[in-house]
Amino acid sequence: MIPGIGVGICVDGRVLYEKVKGTGNTGTDKKLTDRAMFPMASISKVFSATAAMQLVEEKLITLDDSILKHLPGLRPCDTGYGDVSLQQILSHTSGIPDLRDYDWLHPQYDDGAAIRYLEEVSTVPLFAVPGEEYQYSNRAYNIIASLVQYLTHTVFEQRVQEKIFSPLGMNDATFLYNDIDHERR
Repeated sequence: MIPGIGVGICVDGRVLYEKVKGTGNTGTDKKLTDRAMFPMASISKVFSATAAMQLVEEKLITLDDSILKHLPGLRPCDTGYGDVSLQQILSHTSGIPDLRDYDWLHPQYDDGAAIRYLEEVSTVPLFAVPGEEYQYSNRAYNIIASLVQYLTHTVFEQRVQEKIFSPLGMNDATFLYNDIDHERR
């Protein structure tokens, strides 16, 4: 059985084409269905960026603010972090290197995860002066979750659910793997 794929084409709010093919798990013969849920992976950056821009709209942060101004829990080993702005994170020019190990099998979803993440980031030196070089950085984007938590006093996943997924009618979307029905994973 081939690995599964889901395709949907929408124009002006109308679904023109949708099809699923293959298996939902290459270790089984169980066919993929149109109710299956896929990991968001880097598509999550769209929602992270939207959450960040909502903070800007609410005047909780500006695009040019130093992230250190809003993250008292971040005590970096590299003084260059003081020059990292939200705009640089969003445009992948922060100088914060990408992750090497995503630890996909051990996600952390508890309320303290964002704080622990900042502790880990604080040990990582910048690879470049903020704003001078482009490098795709999941690590930098993950800082947005901490910004959301510090500025709204709401855990990132809950905030995205309340301010993005629910208003858009994305009733099945979630960042939390354990919230997904086992049969749909």
